[in-house]
Amino acid sequence: MSKRILPLLIVALTLTACAAGGQPTMAPRLIPPASLTTLPPERLPEPASNHLDDLVENHVISAGLYHLARERLKGLVEWIEKTNKELRGDE
Repeated sequence: MSKRILPLLIVALTLTACAAGGQPTMAPRLIPPASLTTLPPERLPEPASNHLDDLVENHVISAGLYHLARERLKGLVEWIEKTNKELRGDE
């Protein structure tokens, strides 16, 4: 009879130890700066007319929006890498 109780007692104590572990550690909530998460416009602006001046102006505006979105993405990637290093303690 005691040979059956010992394994059951070992299993019960092991399971009790697992259930009595410490509290889970909460990960820090990381919120990037709003300037890096602003979405670009859904659609690019349309040229006012088919005249060359309007087309050039529209191209400059569209290129500016592209470069702004590119800089935001670059800044967001840099922020993520910097935050990751700080959390790991690499700095």
